[in-house]
Amino acid sequence: MAQTEPMERTVRTAEAGAFKFTGSEDRRFVYFQPRKRRPTTYEDVTIDIQPHTGRHLKQGFLLAMLDDSPNYNPERTRVQCSDWNRIVDVNEEYERIFYQRQHAVEEQFRRTLETAKSRQVFETFHPRWTRVLEIHLSAFKHAEYGLGMYSFAIMQREALTIMLNNVFTVQSAEKLRFAQDLTIYMMELAEQITGFSESRGRESWLSAPEWQGIRKAVEQINASTDWAEQWFVINLLYEPLIGQLFRGRFIMLFGSQNGDFVTPVLVSTAEADYDRNLRTTVEAFKVLLGDEQHGAANRTLVEGWVEKYLPLCTEASKGLEPLWEMPQVQVAAFSDSYERAASKCLHNLSALAITLPKGVRV
Repeated sequence: MAQTEPMERTVRTAEAGAFKFTGSEDRRFVYFQPRKRRPTTYEDVTIDIQPHTGRHLKQGFLLAMLDDSPNYNPERTRVQCSDWNRIVDVNEEYERIFYQRQHAVEEQFRRTLETAKSRQVFETFHPRWTRVLEIHLSAFKHAEYGLGMYSFAIMQREALTIMLNNVFTVQSAEKLRFAQDLTIYMMELAEQITGFSESRGRESWLSAPEWQGIRKAVEQINASTDWAEQWFVINLLYEPLIGQLFRGRFIMLFGSQNGDFVTPVLVSTAEADYDRNLRTTVEAFKVLLGDEQHGAANRTLVEGWVEKYLPLCTEASKGLEPLWEMPQVQVAAFSDSYERAASKCLHNLSALAITLPKGVRV
């Protein structure tokens, strides 16, 4: 019988290095396309950590919700994208960086409070400024808590990638942290200033006319079931017209001139948080509005959000005007502060080539 050549055996072992393939000799295995030559730490610990059906989970999600909907449901937003994984945090926040920064913020707050108490600084607060803190800054924490708990905390579960989940988790945690810091600060002021009531803020939030427009805006944003809509409206409409106006153009600007260096330090942490979050929001919507397949439809949606929410935020913002008359030392007129806020809002929209719908003004 003629001898036949033995067939080449297929490698069937799990031993490392047993099978050679393209890239098998590389010292680093990268299963995604980094933005630069090498992946950053953020990309290494974030991208594709959660499997996605559009990339590495071709058979679909292994588990489902009780109503048989998938773990990540694209129907949770009307916005569409050819590749959601293109949207990342431009600040490259990951767990270690986030906790380090939060620790630094809280340590700064603690040291400022300790220094103020040891130097009896609270005695230098002008009485009229104290009323601003008691009635209005204390009310603002309810807006921050509402958006952090009932918008961003829910958005982080419904967004379609782990990168978006992280972005929303960070902003939720930052808003809740700031609301908590304001609560602690009110308690400290109640101990340091005779007659100061830490509960006045709740009364103002529920009944003071200056806050009802903001309360209405927050509740309508929270009621939305579209996480992309909430993201756009909060960071591109609500924050510049209301959040930044109150924090940066009122509390931070007026505080030092009315004997208070403590409150501006605390409020500045929320301003820094927003600046970082705004950068990611703008870049994300550049991707969504520039999408070759879905960009036009996305732009129509976004313009509808502007038409719906911009008048709401504008009205709420103008409702704060009486606050500018309360401090003894008035640094700026409300009209000037509002003009800066409106300019910031329009600048954000122009970065996305969004024009105001007919009949809508800031």
